[in-house]
Amino acid sequence: MQKQFFKVAYIDGQTFTNESLNVLAESVYDAYTVARMQLNLHATPFTALTVLVDGYPVDEFNPRFLFSMTATELLVKIANGEIDAIQYAKQTLDNRGQSHLTGEWIGFTKK
Repeated sequence: MQKQFFKVAYIDGQTFTNESLNVLAESVYDAYTVARMQLNLHATPFTALTVLVDGYPVDEFNPRFLFSMTATELLVKIANGEIDAIQYAKQTLDNRGQSHLTGEWIGFTKK
């Protein structure tokens, strides 16, 4: 795959800052990862970065849109503590064979 430039907008809270990056990467995911490293955001996974492709945001990397496709009934249960979203995120990472801390491939655990 050929590398291309992605624009990455850094969001702190609700405000776009002037700190925008042009990242040379092979994919949107790579652009997101490189931008986090360049901004030294390893320890702050909830800081929002928006990757722009052709000037449009890629929502799958924006935590503000994490639950945009989730049914209202489930959102209410999450908001009221009836569903532990963190538990399901960890379970999904386990199902993918990825680390809970870094998302890197660690393989599947034997049961």
